[in-house]
Amino acid sequence: MQKYKRLFSNSLLFAIGNLGSKFITFFMLPLYTARMVPSDYGLVDVISTTAGLLLPVVSLSVFDAVLRFTMDRTVDPAEIFSNSVRITRIGAVIALLTMPLFYLFYRPFTVLPILLVLQAYQSLYTQFAKGIDKISLFAFNGVFLTALTAGLNIIFLWPLNMGFAGYFLSTCLALLISNLMLHFRLHLSKFYQPDRISRDYTHRILAFSTPLIPNSVAWNISNTAGRYAILIFLGSGANGMFAVASKIPSLLSTVTNIFAQSWQLAAIEEFESEGDRKDNFFDTIYRVYIALLFVGASTIMVLVKPLMRILVASTYYSAWQFIPLLLLSVIFSSLSGFLGSQYVAAKRTVEIFKTTIAGSTTSIVLSFLLVKFVGINAVSLASFLSFLLIWIVRHRDIIQTVNSNVTIWSVLIQMGLLLGQYATMFISQVWLAYGLQCLFLIGLLVANRAIVDRLANAGLKVVRRRLKR
Repeated sequence: MQKYKRLFSNSLLFAIGNLGSKFITFFMLPLYTARMVPSDYGLVDVISTTAGLLLPVVSLSVFDAVLRFTMDRTVDPAEIFSNSVRITRIGAVIALLTMPLFYLFYRPFTVLPILLVLQAYQSLYTQFAKGIDKISLFAFNGVFLTALTAGLNIIFLWPLNMGFAGYFLSTCLALLISNLMLHFRLHLSKFYQPDRISRDYTHRILAFSTPLIPNSVAWNISNTAGRYAILIFLGSGANGMFAVASKIPSLLSTVTNIFAQSWQLAAIEEFESEGDRKDNFFDTIYRVYIALLFVGASTIMVLVKPLMRILVASTYYSAWQFIPLLLLSVIFSSLSGFLGSQYVAAKRTVEIFKTTIAGSTTSIVLSFLLVKFVGINAVSLASFLSFLLIWIVRHRDIIQTVNSNVTIWSVLIQMGLLLGQYATMFISQVWLAYGLQCLFLIGLLVANRAIVDRLANAGLKVVRRRLKR
């Protein structure tokens, strides 16, 4: 029971640290769409997505090694941090040297190296904070960075009306201030000890992190390739529509990313546990996660049209039709990431790379083949199918080592229910469409009734305890 409580408490702290930044992006949509035309917002989205794609390359994914190695209590945190800073610093210098090239050949991307360097240090510091069990500080930083970014966004986009440039200036300034705060609050000067830097330890870190570079790049390509396909064949205006559509599924991915962070810690801690205990814990969390993903996606689909009318300008309303397939993409991306934590715990990072390559290749090929014929939704479809493939491959592999009652067919049946709900969204009679969508939502609740009952009973027990007090 203790490990479930720890997983839950860590999830709450990660929620505090992450929810603000994700939801502020969501609720700032009216400001972004009012102060930036679709072509500018599409360019913002491409640069932000490209930064996510290149971050593992610039940093050599060293921040992932920082988390895994600092949780190994036989490792000296100063040694892992010092060597990781050295690697990050080299990557930062190389990135900044590319700025003149961007300025000469594609000026809007000049901001990209600066954004990458700031994000590299942000990732390094926050992962180190989690590794040394400073999760409360991690949560505080999330709130701090969110408030700072939102405030600066409003100033630069509204009264100063700086548009595209104002968006990135405020984002970079917020990251810089946050990095400085983390540096002093974590007392990182104490952990950075140049005499602890060694070639052997650097190689040990890179042996773990370098297989994660192509994995992370390939993982992000599933989104990035699609955006570039839209940009090349349909234009930046269409990419702006896709960018807005992707914000709604981010509600679900925000919640799953929060859980994924606490699950990664739990998976590492439980890796050395006895077989039956570890298997029961894995199976329970896996089934709960699947239920929450599908029921959450179905609920968002019921609400998506009213949300779009409220949150975005009328120019962007038709983007609702791209959202359901993106929700399916989030579901299978989240399930793939859940299983990926098992590889990280076992330090089998090469296996993560192998399983991701198949999916990312599928995404790239389908995006560029179909976008001219199907339009924007081709990218949503390609992303969904690529993550579905990754999940199937990983599920079959992981189930060989960890016992679970989850089957591929049980998940595919729920996927079919969501696709059926998607089809009803095109019915012109509003009340009939909503009625049918609610029936599909009920069907998913029934399919997960054992988990729903278990969660409901657990919630009732908590309420009763509170009332007795």
